[in-house]
Amino acid sequence: MTIWDTLQSSEDFLSVYDNSGIVRNEEGKFLSERLFERDVDIINRHNTNIPLFLYHPTVIAHFPFEAPKRFRDLHAHIDDHVTRNERAMFSLLDEGVGNITRALEDKGMLENTLFLFLADHGMFADTGRNWPFRAGAGTTFEGAIRSPAFIHGKGIKKTGYVNNE
Repeated sequence: MTIWDTLQSSEDFLSVYDNSGIVRNEEGKFLSERLFERDVDIINRHNTNIPLFLYHPTVIAHFPFEAPKRFRDLHAHIDDHVTRNERAMFSLLDEGVGNITRALEDKGMLENTLFLFLADHGMFADTGRNWPFRAGAGTTFEGAIRSPAFIHGKGIKKTGYVNNE
């Protein structure tokens, strides 16, 4: 038995934790859905007299390429299942970011929010397209080290700027 087998056999290995321990009773939901719901809950419960730092490291667009059925159904016209699931994951991402934005707006916090949207690396070359860049994740070529990002917020002075270097 390997260490991986031992870890996977542990009930707690793939569990989601919060400040009080293992999160229970959330079976049947994708992790990304659960995290977006928790983000919205944190915003809704937040005391607006205190600054909020909310960090959301999404697992969307990482292997395994899976998404909830309702998002896969939106892209049922796409024959290739990898591409269909990829698009479904991004639809889930769109909905989640939209729900966070709406919660911030409803709470009166949106005008005082700075969004940083970053990717950790480009797509894997065998499952995605990094055109016009060469290769992808797991390499030192531009397809891995150059990835999209944006910053948005009322306090940003210089807007409409694109850096292609």
